[in-house]
Amino acid sequence: MNCILYGKSNEAVYNQPIPDTLFSQELKRVLDEAINASKADIEKVKKSNHPDEKPLIFEGAMFSSLYEGFTDYKIKSVKIQDKTAEALVAFEYNEASPKETWIDTVHLINTEKGWRIDNVTFDTIGNSKDLKARLTEFVQSTQ
Repeated sequence: MNCILYGKSNEAVYNQPIPDTLFSQELKRVLDEAINASKADIEKVKKSNHPDEKPLIFEGAMFSSLYEGFTDYKIKSVKIQDKTAEALVAFEYNEASPKETWIDTVHLINTEKGWRIDNVTFDTIGNSKDLKARLTEFVQSTQ
């Protein structure tokens, strides 16, 4: 599958399996569903009467509030409670003027194999509440 035709920003999610060591099983499942829905739409458009139309693909930074992504980040705090944790991460994008700054909250769970990202709550500058919601909306838009 060559998604370079549509843009490079998220090419890796199409060409590499989602790692088990980074995400919770639930978030991995939602990511896989979204990637598979996008791949199916790419194939559907290729085989349609209008193969030059743009399929539903991941554009912009998937794991961050700002579409353009970030140029720097700092972990502000980590709050651990039992088998869950919340990390407040301050991001910066300085390739525009004025620079953009925001804080996303990374939710982690401690599994039998260690800490895994379970979700990301986006700052209000984003167009989605959180990563799981963004991915679920993406899947629904392909149906």
